[in-house]
Parts: sequence; C-alpha cells; structure tokens
Amino acid sequence: MTYTLEYTSTPPGSSDGWDSPIWSKAQTVQLTHFHADSSEHRPDARVRLLYTDTAIHGLFHVKDRYVLAHRTAFQDSVCRDSCVEFFVQPHPDVGYFNLEINCIGTALLHHMKPDKSPGLPIGPEACAQLGIIPSLPCEPILQEIAEPVTWTLGFTLPFALLEAYTGQPCGPTQTGWRGNFFKCADESSHPHWASWRSVGEPLNFHKPERFGALAFADPPTSLASEIPAKAAGHGRA
Repeated sequence: MTYTLEYTSTPPGSSDGWDSPIWSKAQTVQLTHFHADSSEHRPDARVRLLYTDTAIHGLFHVKDRYVLAHRTAFQDSVCRDSCVEFFVQPHPDVGYFNLEINCIGTALLHHMKPDKSPGLPIGPEACAQLGIIPSLPCEPILQEIAEPVTWTLGFTLPFALLEAYTGQPCGPTQTGWRGNFFKCADESSHPHWASWRSVGEPLNFHKPERFGALAFADPPTSLASEIPAKAAGHGRA
C-alpha cells in the first residue's frame, strides 16, 4: 500500500481549505483501521499530502464528536486530546519522526531512534520551522463538544528539519520513505484510535514495521528543469 505525494510549486496557504483547487489534486486517504479498544465513536478522518521543493504539506479533515483539547504547551501529550498524527520514516536506518497535533494546533514532535532508545524531543527552535494551521480557535476546549463538529488541521514539515536530526538527505528523490497516519482521543468520553495502516495488537502506534510506503510523484515536465537549482541541499539536485 503506497501513498503518493503530488508536487506543487506553490505551498498551500492558510485560506486553502479541503475543497480548494490546490488540495483537490492530492490523493486522499481515509483512516479506516480502528483498534479493538476503541469506543463506538468512529470519526471520519481523512488526510491529504503534497510536497514542494522544501517541505511536505499535509491537511487532515475530521468529522468528529466528543472533541476536547486541554494541552496548550509545545511537546505536551496531545494524543490525550482530539488529535491527528503523522509518523514518517525518511530512510530505513535513521529512525522515524512522530508529529502529533491536537485540534487547536498544539504540537509534539520527536525523533525516534532506530535502536529503539527513548525518543529525542525536537527542540523549540527547530520546531519553529513547522507550519500548523488549525480550523478551530487556538484556545483550550475544556468542556467536551459532544455534538458533531468538523475540523481541519494543516501542517508543513520541512525536509531540512528532518535532515538536521538524521544527518542524511531527506528529499523527495530519496527512496524508501514510509509512514502512517492516525486519529486518536485518549481522554475523550468516547476514546478511539484510528490509522491508515493497521497497528495490530497491542495498541501501539510506534510500529515502523507496519508503516506504509510513501512515494513522491515527479513534478510536471514544465517545472522539472527548474527544480535542481531551487532544491540544492534537499536531495533533489
């Protein structure tokens, strides 16, 4: 099972919603694997990815209920809130990154080493490179929203950030990219754990052996001649 990222020369903006022209050309994945420990709540969670010369851009779209968000500080345990996650492995031998963002835009980002040693939290200066665009207000949701609510979460993950921690090129011309997408809400009244690729048993998202393949589509021919000069240092030259 492979997810293919389409190329865009212009990064998606904060006003580019799920049905905007730029996102409509991206492949859509629905998170259909719900772990057996989940409640009867089955949110409709989907994600789209694009890439530019310098970064991966993602947009989650969630039709949800029982929404809460208590965490507001960077590197808080946002998985306990209404949360979406992107785990990505640029190379088989460099570990992987787990990017977790709750519905109000609070993020956690760790680099998990290939030797399975404790994950290394990414520092605040590096994480300042992340772009995070929540559709909900960036303020705590302390009283759970039980009625239906649709929310989106956009993010930008620069290749340079990944390279700084792996010590290897992490651009679209490298092969072997793998990853998984998740939706969870551990402390909701109706907890659930959904994924693109099944995590099996026990409940644990940190299973890189269960990640799916990620591929980067070639840019349009009209743009291909421009890319090496723009992308030096990001594995595209």
